[in-house]
Amino acid sequence: MTFAYLVVVAHLSTPAVAATPTPETVWVGSLQTGAGALGADTVALIRPRLGTSGARHRVVLSAPLFVRLRDRPHADRGELLVDWSDPATYPGFIELIELRSRAGGVAARVGPLVQESLGHAVLVDKLTARHDPLRFRTGARVDLRLPRVTASALIDSVLRPHVIAASARVAPLALAGVDNHERLRVTAEAAADLRAPRLDGDKAPLAAFDLDLAFAVWQSPALAVELYLAGAALTTPGFGVHAGAQLEWRGRGNDSLAFRIETVVSGEGYVAGYFDQAYSVERFAVPARGWLPKAAQRPPGAVGLRGALDAGFGAARFGFAATLADPHRPGAVSVYLRVVRPAWALAAALSQRQLDSGGDLVRIGPATTASVDGSVNVLGGWFAFAQARQSFRRPPGGDLEPAFDWLLGLGYGAQAGQTAGS
Repeated sequence: MTFAYLVVVAHLSTPAVAATPTPETVWVGSLQTGAGALGADTVALIRPRLGTSGARHRVVLSAPLFVRLRDRPHADRGELLVDWSDPATYPGFIELIELRSRAGGVAARVGPLVQESLGHAVLVDKLTARHDPLRFRTGARVDLRLPRVTASALIDSVLRPHVIAASARVAPLALAGVDNHERLRVTAEAAADLRAPRLDGDKAPLAAFDLDLAFAVWQSPALAVELYLAGAALTTPGFGVHAGAQLEWRGRGNDSLAFRIETVVSGEGYVAGYFDQAYSVERFAVPARGWLPKAAQRPPGAVGLRGALDAGFGAARFGFAATLADPHRPGAVSVYLRVVRPAWALAAALSQRQLDSGGDLVRIGPATTASVDGSVNVLGGWFAFAQARQSFRRPPGGDLEPAFDWLLGLGYGAQAGQTAGS
């Protein structure tokens, strides 16, 4: 059987609060209704949403309620597909909480983690925690920016964490008073899965560590270019060395571009960007990895290239990432596109996790992921939405199984604003 698992990169099925905090306090409410399928279940969707955005906060709460429309063996029609006995259900209604300090030095975010990276993505590379709309995983991230020092920490679920990671960066010469432009930067990172599945069915901690040395060869308000060298280790065990360059450009408004390319020398068992966009699925056994849990995999040593591009111009954002190794390891590639306009929005993503030849780029197989998610304004506050995604689903107490999800529906949203301080 050929099937795929999904990496979701965006949810655009309804208007939400402003993309960034605004000087005005804005309240947004919406209600979605629709129908479709979640795997083998034909379902109806009712999703109320309430959000607010201000100068230093964004909050969005939503409750996706799915109702089964057809009887199935051991499954009754009319059943609400929400596990109220699961404590993770209740924080799962938090779609986003984002807070910022007045000076901007501290930022905190609570909600499902999507495309989260730390540093040069040596250990944590676009981590996405939630792949199943019926299983809530509400995580959190905190970022601290001080003169000469920055730090970040994240957890993929506040109640049942799989991945916990932290990063701290210092400018040592700047602390000594001889590098006021902070050109030399040293970063230390650590990440762990506290209950990584093993081949014998047991679960045990798995950790990774990284030490990163970077030097900015050019930096200005619009453009920064740096070279870096990093060494990393996994307790599986595995060791790797990364040497690369990163370019970041900022234009007017939200226009930006970030490009990173590196050479990776991997010892046996080492995987660059170990906690990545598919980790929450691949930590279990998947067919693309020979039904081995990720912690049990021992890829041979290899030398390869890894690169990523993320760019935004006007209403569009797009990205590309690729890993190309020698013949001992398969490569990987992923692309995404997101466009948000006042009257419509669209997000699409495609990822191929196992490239053995050029033909694999267009071949749909067990390592292919894809999603499409869009909405369009119909009239006034009314909007139509559509979603399609291929995924694995893990029933309670069961194993991963393939599931194709799709939804079509209508919604209504309204907004009210009040000038801050009025």
